[in-house]
Amino acid sequence: SMSGAPGGPLGLLLVEYDDIPDEDAALLAHVKTLYGHDPHFEAGPATMVEIGGQRWRAATCRTGAELTHATNLVVLWSKSLEQVRSGTRGDDGYVLTLTLSGELEAQALLDHPILSVVVDSLP
Repeated sequence: SMSGAPGGPLGLLLVEYDDIPDEDAALLAHVKTLYGHDPHFEAGPATMVEIGGQRWRAATCRTGAELTHATNLVVLWSKSLEQVRSGTRGDDGYVLTLTLSGELEAQALLDHPILSVVVDSLP
């Protein structure tokens, strides 16, 4: 995880999970569990993003206000390298979360000059 720079929040978090089905509703419920406590929480839609040549289920949400206003991208990521290479996953794996200041689309977080260095290194 990274702290905010003078430009605002900046973060990357990878956490293991074992009970999130590969479904939009399950992902959106998990996003609300992660960020719903924030009084400025605003859920975004579920989407698919491309990382490492594979498409993954993801969702955005917005949190914070003023200088701490941020967009969070939450991606369901496979647990094994074999699953990553085949683009499949079960109900267990990793939640990859990217956080960046401002109101952004999912792809903008993946393309950020600092976050993209880490994301592009993923298999």
